[in-house]
Amino acid sequence: MKEIDLFISRKVQEGAEKEDIVTQVLENFPEQAHTSIKHILNMVDEQIVIHQIRLQTRSFGIQKMAIGALLLVAGLGVTAFTWYSGYSTYILAYGALITGAYFMYNGYKTYTSNPQKQLRKFSNFKR
Repeated sequence: MKEIDLFISRKVQEGAEKEDIVTQVLENFPEQAHTSIKHILNMVDEQIVIHQIRLQTRSFGIQKMAIGALLLVAGLGVTAFTWYSGYSTYILAYGALITGAYFMYNGYKTYTSNPQKQLRKFSNFKR
């Protein structure tokens, strides 16, 4: 069953259609013919959901990192401008710097997170 699961996962990542995946599973694993088509369809559906969650999670992580980078650059820009402006006082924009660093760290954690943990938390799939 593990090899079927890996095969399905690879086909989903390649972008194959659901019907094509089921047909290929039945052709490539004839020894697993006793496995019902309904079970194979559930496995395909689960892999499609995992793939979509992975794409959404990575996209959200990239968005967070971009916002963090913008805040960091803005904070550094304000600080550098006031530092080199020639006045005796300057502004250290530590709020933007800390928030930007936090967003970048949090975005990286989101980008590299395992989507199967989220799937287990909210899953209707029975294993």
